Amino acid sequence: MMSSRSVVEPYVSSRRLANLLMVILAVNIVVQLVAIGLTFMHIDLLYKIMEETTAVARAQRQTGEAREAVMRIVQLATFIIAVVAFLFWLHRAYKNLKPLGVEPRYSPAWAVGAFIVPLVNLVLPFQIVQEMWRASDPDTTAVTGAKSLNIITEDSSKSLLVVVWWGLWLLTIINLILAYRWQVSWQILNEEIIASWLIILLSLLLIIDSIVTVVLVKKIADRQDEKNRRLAELAAPPENLLPPQIA
Repeated sequence: MMSSRSVVEPYVSSRRLANLLMVILAVNIVVQLVAIGLTFMHIDLLYKIMEETTAVARAQRQTGEAREAVMRIVQLATFIIAVVAFLFWLHRAYKNLKPLGVEPRYSPAWAVGAFIVPLVNLVLPFQIVQEMWRASDPDTTAVTGAKSLNIITEDSSKSLLVVVWWGLWLLTIINLILAYRWQVSWQILNEEIIASWLIILLSLLLIIDSIVTVVLVKKIADRQDEKNRRLAELAAPPENLLPPQIA
């Protein structure tokens, strides 16, 4: 009797989850662009208060601060939704490694958990995504054929795209921590302006990171689908071995 652990689940494309994630990331980009515009308006208001060249009503400043608070909530909400959608996609894509003929180093649950565990999430997620990139290489199913030398998109051992994606993610987290510390601890207008500029930098990093994540997710989904197609072709019996058709 076959053990349940030895049963390989069928391949299920991550394409639908990837498409959903890309839509969410596109929404996140729009939100960050709006946030940048509103934060510039807030900085302009703060400079006017400092220079005292324009009489700024108390109600006007309160309105601006309320608008900023609402925008931060929207930013946080879209960010959390994007992260959750990414982890769902990651779970599905990593789960596909076994059907693609590769024994993964970790379980799909641990691939997701690696992003949550402190300290571990500084290194392991990068290694997991690199492993997923290598294991999804469709060229590993070919008997012959030259491999592309484009390190960014096609190298099966490691991808510069994953390195860039992970570097941007770490920069975003560092900037998020700095922006939060300035935002909750400022006492004078100069410090509030610095906090606002850090928030603009955070939005720019999130935009760039979202674009790179879209490219990365799409390419991994493409590689897995193509590898699965090639494996299916290799598994199919040759036409000359098929039984003759009865007229």
